[in-house]
Amino acid sequence: MKRLAVFAGIFAALGAPACALLTKSEPLDPRYFTVEPEVNPSPPVAAPAELSVRLGPVTAGSEIRQNLVVRNGAHELSFSEEQRWTEKPEAYLRRALSHELFETRGVKRVVSGPSLTVELELVSFEEVVRPTGNVARVVATMILHDERVVREEKTLTVEVPIEHAKEKEHQDDSVRALATALERVVSQIADEVCRSPSPPAVAAEGR
Repeated sequence: MKRLAVFAGIFAALGAPACALLTKSEPLDPRYFTVEPEVNPSPPVAAPAELSVRLGPVTAGSEIRQNLVVRNGAHELSFSEEQRWTEKPEAYLRRALSHELFETRGVKRVVSGPSLTVELELVSFEEVVRPTGNVARVVATMILHDERVVREEKTLTVEVPIEHAKEKEHQDDSVRALATALERVVSQIADEVCRSPSPPAVAAEGR
């Protein structure tokens, strides 16, 4: 009887993992989001007629990926497997700034030769959890140089409160707030670029 009990226990132990493997889990059905900034709500800084700029590299921190990021504390991040971006967030930043500079404000785009160049790093693109209410935060570092010296290096931070109309639409509200924050950061970057004169060498070539 003891042997039968031992064998029964062994078979039960071996059978448990097999049953777990055969059990079907809920399939992952991710939702994909995009952020396309809307029209600038405030009057933009006008670009000087002679201003020409090259849009240099636009990069992002390693923690910024296609999964939506939620910051739960100063040192804690979580990444959603169910909510994802259609592209890497730095692609949204590059496209939005390109549109703002060259289409909306009429800055001349430089493709070769010496020029004023703007380079960007997307530092934060996340929802921040706070007791007083969550916010969407976008942080970008801008470097403006003329291929000889850095004219300006600045970190721009924008936070937008996330207003939840309905609990089930939480993610839609978060994405909407992130789009607004990105729009404001892009506007601030474009303002900084438009305030900077073209390098002397470029201005001389245009005369």
